[in-house]
Amino acid sequence: EQPAENSEIEINHMMPTPYPKATLSTDPNQKFNNEEVYTNYILAGYKAALQDSGVKEYRGIKILVGGNLPIKAGLSSSTALMIAAGLAALVANDIFKTVKRSVFIENMIKYEKL
Repeated sequence: EQPAENSEIEINHMMPTPYPKATLSTDPNQKFNNEEVYTNYILAGYKAALQDSGVKEYRGIKILVGGNLPIKAGLSSSTALMIAAGLAALVANDIFKTVKRSVFIENMIKYEKL
């Protein structure tokens, strides 16, 4: 993950055929996709990390997703996506060292249930 040059969340996957490139807004009011797609987990992690952070202008991130876990195998890959996106959001917005870990975890748990 790395900060994007704009205010978008750019998502690429190492398997682009079933998982095409996606671009999401960093707007905290952006709605989740009604379909069950992996990008929702990335958006949830991003939003959870920055909730109540005091950041006024959200910076974008670039994420490359890859792996060989079976889909819907119950191996917590969705949680891993959320945590990775959340940590990337903290770093990109220069608040990694100031956010309390307990608040970060509480927000992740809250957003994972959405």
